[in-house]
Amino acid sequence: MVAKNERTTVVDGIFDSIDTLFAWISSGLGQTTHSYADVQTADSEFNLVTHDGSFLSIIRLDGINALIGPEEFEATQNQLINLLNSAMSQKGHNIQFHYSYDKDDTVDQLKQYMDPIKKTAVDINLSLDDLIQERIGHLNKYCSAESCHISIWTTPELLTKDELSAATKNKQTSQKKDSIPPFRYTQNLLASYPELRNSHNAFVGSVCEGMAQLGYGIYCLDVHSAVSAMRNTIDPDFTHPNWRPNLPGDSIKVRLPNQEENGPNSATDVLWPSLAQQLMPRDAYNKNLKTVAIGDKIYSTVFIDLFPQETQIFNALFIKLLNAQLPWRISFMIEGGGLESVRLKGALTSILAFSSNANKLINKSVNLLNYIDMNTDSSIVKLRVCATTWAPIDDERLLRTRVSLLARAMQ
Repeated sequence: MVAKNERTTVVDGIFDSIDTLFAWISSGLGQTTHSYADVQTADSEFNLVTHDGSFLSIIRLDGINALIGPEEFEATQNQLINLLNSAMSQKGHNIQFHYSYDKDDTVDQLKQYMDPIKKTAVDINLSLDDLIQERIGHLNKYCSAESCHISIWTTPELLTKDELSAATKNKQTSQKKDSIPPFRYTQNLLASYPELRNSHNAFVGSVCEGMAQLGYGIYCLDVHSAVSAMRNTIDPDFTHPNWRPNLPGDSIKVRLPNQEENGPNSATDVLWPSLAQQLMPRDAYNKNLKTVAIGDKIYSTVFIDLFPQETQIFNALFIKLLNAQLPWRISFMIEGGGLESVRLKGALTSILAFSSNANKLINKSVNLLNYIDMNTDSSIVKLRVCATTWAPIDDERLLRTRVSLLARAMQ
């Protein structure tokens, strides 16, 4: 009987390893919805951790407390460049700007802003429902729901090769010494690299303090508010305004054991649930190569592969899309150490310059970037820009129209 149980345990372990391998391959190929959620768990009050051990903090930008003209705009821009220049000169620090515009969500936001007025009216026995409703309807003609967030990343690329190897070895040693089980179905509490924490906190503090001194309304979101903002971006129709994620430090809601899926005495039943499942409550599926459906909406994205020759301010794009009256969001991802990503390309094009005029142009551009990096104080960065719009799931024609307007506005 004992031998039979031992054989059963070995067989279960083999099948469990196979299932884990296929799950890892499926996640790496992006075949599941949850594989697109990079956030793994929370590290502290304001820091989140991603799968690769990077630190992430979310800052809400509420605007600026002064009128901005051309001269003030240029001065503020130069001060922001000086603020970020040193940190973005090397790989490891990334900063992402995310802006969202949705006219359809305006009424809901106005109702939330009017809630304190309603509560005060109830407390003093006043009936102001008609007046408040009229005010919401009037403001809806002139307002729109907008949000702007800044994501600050600190990745393991900030560490040298030896430091990263030592940090990984320390993490594995600690996990074996304390007999910590693998976090396959829960949040990985050991995902972070502690060696990055101080650098990340210093970068976040520098950005917040510098932008606050420039007059920006800056508010660093705690991890619960940050995850709530993420979910509200992914699936707003399926997210209650008061929804909060379940993160380390929160009370653990013990669940009934699911021995068929997780095996007996699984840590899944007593630890915080996967953050990917909390962020993405509903599955997404591809309707075609350019359209994704989530719930009752379909989404399509436009990427900028070739940037315009003339630099334009964001307000120009905003005015174009404002006249189009379409919901949209845009992300600007700025990665430090951009010159390192083209060094290999520069070396190859210098060797193969004789074979094509394109190789000569690429080689000259890399040489120009090297000259700027060596002889100026400017940092070479890598920039990725993508914009998304959406429409009701039963109106693909409207989505195609909106995508076309979005693409033309970004040219």
